[in-house]
Amino acid sequence: MKTLEEKKLLVKMMKAFGQPVDEELVESIRREEEFAKVLFKEQIKEEKEPPKEVVLIKEADPSPPASPAVELPSKQELVQQVINVLDTKKANANTSVYRDKEIEGIRRTVAEMMQKISTMSWGGGGTGIVKIIDADDLDRSSVQNGRYMKYQDGWFVMDEINPYEIIHNTTLVTTNTYTVIDSDYYIGINYAGPVTITIPAGISSGREVVIKDESGNCETHNITVTAKVDNDANGFILAINNGAVHMLYRGDSWRII
Repeated sequence: MKTLEEKKLLVKMMKAFGQPVDEELVESIRREEEFAKVLFKEQIKEEKEPPKEVVLIKEADPSPPASPAVELPSKQELVQQVINVLDTKKANANTSVYRDKEIEGIRRTVAEMMQKISTMSWGGGGTGIVKIIDADDLDRSSVQNGRYMKYQDGWFVMDEINPYEIIHNTTLVTTNTYTVIDSDYYIGINYAGPVTITIPAGISSGREVVIKDESGNCETHNITVTAKVDNDANGFILAINNGAVHMLYRGDSWRII
């Protein structure tokens, strides 16, 4: 059960948020205020009441009898009034409990609203982003397959990289032909005969590939690489036993490094 001060505070909060005020709550506040006013003021009055004067009237006195003095209620009567008020409040206990639950619900709702408002104020501008692609400082035009993102000079930028190069994926060729794919980095060739390695167009700049003779017999069985290498559009032939070539693609052709 709420105290009188709590009920007054809830009425003020409901009015401040434009919520309808429960008439029963207002009536309950009014009754408690009146009861407190009557109870405490009459008790003080009773304590300060001067002793009654006894007036003796002679039988032969022709003057009219004096008016009877107004007596204040006794302490027993005041106690009985308190009991009556408490009984009335007890009879309405179910209604009061239901009303108190509604008031408590309003209090929790207001507290949650204040917490959400406070949380939103912490973030300031720009909060709420879920995906990096939605960031204001991301150059979206640079996002393509085979790239990774980094933060540089106040901007998110994308650098090209083959993700398979990080773990240096290896491929073993045991046939006479092979076409390089995106996952290739190290290509080892072990075939008893000539082999042709084809590198398709559309390679990203900065891509690296290593071609190695693992058969140890490429002087006899040459390994032909068909690609534009060091401005030679016809490619090259690997003809040194156990030899290898490390290449990097730079924009328009491969470079042997």
